[in-house]
Parts: sequence; C-alpha cells; structure tokens
Amino acid sequence: MPLIDTVFVDMDGTVADFVGGCAAWFGQPHPFEGNDKPGTWDFFEQWGIPCNTFWQGIDSVRFWETLPVTHDARGMMNVLLDNFLPSQICFLTGNKITANAVEGKKRWAKKHFGAHNILFAQQGYTARNPKSHCAAPGHLLVDDLWDNCVAWRDAGGRAFQVSRPWNQAEVDIESSNARVLDDLLHFNRTFNQEPVQ
Repeated sequence: MPLIDTVFVDMDGTVADFVGGCAAWFGQPHPFEGNDKPGTWDFFEQWGIPCNTFWQGIDSVRFWETLPVTHDARGMMNVLLDNFLPSQICFLTGNKITANAVEGKKRWAKKHFGAHNILFAQQGYTARNPKSHCAAPGHLLVDDLWDNCVAWRDAGGRAFQVSRPWNQAEVDIESSNARVLDDLLHFNRTFNQEPVQ
C-alpha cells in the first residue's frame, strides 16, 4: 500500500463551522447544542426553512468568508503540516457551489490557513460522489461525512472521518473531539511508517 502523498481536507463541517455559521446567519438555535433531540444534517428543515430558500439565503461571499473555524481545525491542520508539506495539503469542498461560495471559501481559506490549494467538487461533475474523482492510492480524505469517506475508499483512496454530532448516533462530543487529533496521528503512523519529506 503506497504512503500517503496528498491530503484532501473537507471544509464545511470539518475545518469551517458551517452549522454554527448557519445558525448565526439565520438567527436560529444551534441544532446540535442545548437540546435533548440532536439535529440532523438537514437542520434547516428543523427551522422551517425550505431547502431552496436556505441555499439562496447563504449565497453570499460574506457568509462563506465569515464562517467560524471549528474548535479543532487548527490542531488538525498543525498535525497535517507536521507530517506533510503545504503543497501536499489541499482543501476539497463541494455541495451547492456558486460564484459567491467559491470566492467566499477562497477568502476564508486564505484568512485562516494561508496559501493552500483549494478544489471545488461540483455535483454532476462525475457519476461518482463528486469528491471521489480526486481519490487514488496515496490520497487521504479528511471529512466529516461518512458517505464521502465510503465513496473515497471505493474509488481507491484512504479516508479519515472526523467526529461530529451529525455523524454519530450518540456521542460525548467533548471527549470525542479531544480524540480527533490523536486518531489522526495514529492514522498517520499506521499508514505512513515514515514522515513524508
């Protein structure tokens, strides 16, 4: 099995706090905090916002560029930068990509993490999962969504799923997130027996 030579890092939900940003943008309660019934990924439906209205509502450069950073994003990126060159790390993002989202996400990435590559995986780009067209032996995906990880592995790459409230039925979020960096370090040691130079 080849060593990991390129790492693709999902943005929304992994390093960008998309859910918290949406809650603030729409003036709604956070769907995964402070209630006994955690939300679902289609949290905007809990708020009574139709899907098209939701996506039109966040079609703004300002929305995307002002998303907060997830609480563990800097730690994850530091772990990656300790093991890979900046040129080996690429942000990979998809979903409802508009010109405003592209510009906002570029500004967000530059503001928070400097000069990293960024790729946009558009729905309909390929018959497979839109991100998985970048999968290959030696390519690692770091993502919060299980379906993305499965499609990536099916396409020949390796994937690491970041723990989030929407991807686990019941989880102690604080202790789970504290394990993310340890898990990522263990993943790297398991598949890369020597650091990438």
